Amino acid sequence: MGLARVSTSDIDIGNTLGYDIIDRNGMLLLKRGAIITSGRQLSMLVERGFYAEEDAANTSPLDTSLSSVDMATPSNKFNPFEIIENCTFKLGRILYNLSQGKNCTDKIALVVQSLMKAYDRDPDAALGAVHMLYGHAYTTIHPIDTATLCYALCKASNIPEQDTKLIMAASLTSNVGMLELQETLHDQTTPLTDEQFKQIKGHPAASVKLLVASGIKDMTWLNIIAQHHERANGQGYPRKMKAEQILTGAKIVALTDCYAAMISPREYKDSTDASKALQTLFLERGKEYDEKLAIKLIKHIGVYPPGSYVKLANGETAVVVKRSDVSTAPMVASVINPKGIPYSRPIMRESAKPEHTIIAIVKNHIRLPFSIASIWGYRD
Repeated sequence: MGLARVSTSDIDIGNTLGYDIIDRNGMLLLKRGAIITSGRQLSMLVERGFYAEEDAANTSPLDTSLSSVDMATPSNKFNPFEIIENCTFKLGRILYNLSQGKNCTDKIALVVQSLMKAYDRDPDAALGAVHMLYGHAYTTIHPIDTATLCYALCKASNIPEQDTKLIMAASLTSNVGMLELQETLHDQTTPLTDEQFKQIKGHPAASVKLLVASGIKDMTWLNIIAQHHERANGQGYPRKMKAEQILTGAKIVALTDCYAAMISPREYKDSTDASKALQTLFLERGKEYDEKLAIKLIKHIGVYPPGSYVKLANGETAVVVKRSDVSTAPMVASVINPKGIPYSRPIMRESAKPEHTIIAIVKNHIRLPFSIASIWGYRD
């Protein structure tokens, strides 16, 4: 099947993509159903020569019937990856509408509820999605990852459900005031310009302003966003608040936001593997991040978080699938053989056995011949 170059005339900002966008090597870059939320995001897609399958490009690049409601239609069987991906598609539309001053409170609440459902039914799979899900714009997948981690930390901290929902809603909308800049910075290889630095420092206030204009009035929600870049040591922004002055919800968003950013690959660097990201949280506890919350998050997601690629004693590369009572011996699924060749299907291993002992967390960039969902036993 041929490939056709995607042009700016094929895609409208704020509308749903009618097909997958892939690169010259066939790697998925942006999934069908995603929303382009900014002009910068659109121009970067075109500049990099991304392609679409020819039959899709020759029909209708914008399938206007493919709405966020259509994308949310569940399959007959529970699949947390499907739920989380649908939330990502929905969030793209929500962020765009918020940037246009439209009220999206009810839709944000639905995304929050859906993420909670996915996590409650299979927390290991939900955490796996945080570490492995790809094919979405950073402006939409990052807040989804952050909100999922917020929920995990809120549960571990016994935070009341209503407070948890507000924290998750704040995490989903905390960067709405800098969507274009966020996409630029995700791929930027040069130092910040003075104007970019100014926008970064001002984005909490800009996000609050947009949310107020769209009809959001809950002061806890708004204050969490206003404070989510404050730091325990008083070196954050915009007000340089100290630990005792910062809302717990803002501390949770700050911690999970940073972890999610660290494990996300950028144009100018690979992602930080989970073990190094967790080590950073541990070393910065009580400084950058709230000490008690940092320890709880580290303990909750584990030494080897679900979705981490690990090297086994027998030479296989595996994905951590399920945490166990023994933090160093989770259930894993081998996906690559000792010679570096992907298996045709994941093979479950007990890492408590000597031959399957985990010896290291590793990075992996090999495209697997099966879906992420199938690693956890779910069908697409």
